[in-house]
Amino acid sequence: MRFLTILLILFVPGQLVRAQSFLDQTHQYQQAVDQRLDQYTLTQAQAFQYSTDGADVLYYRDGQNLVKIEIRMLGESGKLFRSFYMKNQAVLLVSDRAFQYNVPYYLDSVKATELGLSEFFDPNETKEIQARFYFLDNQLAQITGAESHTQRFSIMQWGETLMAMYQELQILEDRQWLFKAASV
Repeated sequence: MRFLTILLILFVPGQLVRAQSFLDQTHQYQQAVDQRLDQYTLTQAQAFQYSTDGADVLYYRDGQNLVKIEIRMLGESGKLFRSFYMKNQAVLLVSDRAFQYNVPYYLDSVKATELGLSEFFDPNETKEIQARFYFLDNQLAQITGAESHTQRFSIMQWGETLMAMYQELQILEDRQWLFKAASV
C-alpha cells in the first residue's frame, strides 16, 4: 500500500524535528486515551444522518472534558470507523479506518447470478484504507494515509469537512443529554 504524507510545515532547520515531536506526542496521547477508555464516562447515540444502514456514536468524557468521539458508520459499499481525539477542548487527531467492499454486501452469488452479474460480495476482497488527520489549534496541519484517501478533497476542504462533522457530533451529543434529562 502506497502512503502519502502531506506536510504543511515548512522544512527550515529544526522544523522537521518539531513536526516529528508533534506527531509522536499526538500518537502517545491517542494511546493513553485508548488505554483508559473503560475509565471514562461513556454516552452513546444513533446518527442516521450519516448512514441509513446505521451509525453509532460513542462519546468518552474525562469528567467534563470530551476526550474522544468514535463514530461507526455502516453502508452498503463499506464501513467507516472514525475517531476524533480532543485535548483541551480542541481536536488534536482524527483517525479513519475505512473498509471498501468490492460490491454492495447484499449482492451475494445467488443475487448476482439472477441479475446476470459475474461479481458478487466477497469479504476477502474488502480493501482497508487508513488515514490520520492531525490538527494544531483546530486547523488541519498534516494528513497521513493512503494516496486515494487524500485526493478526494484539498487539505483545506478536509479540515473544514472534519471540523463540521465534529461540530455536528457535539450537537448530537447535546441533544442526547437534553433527551435524557427530559425523559427522567
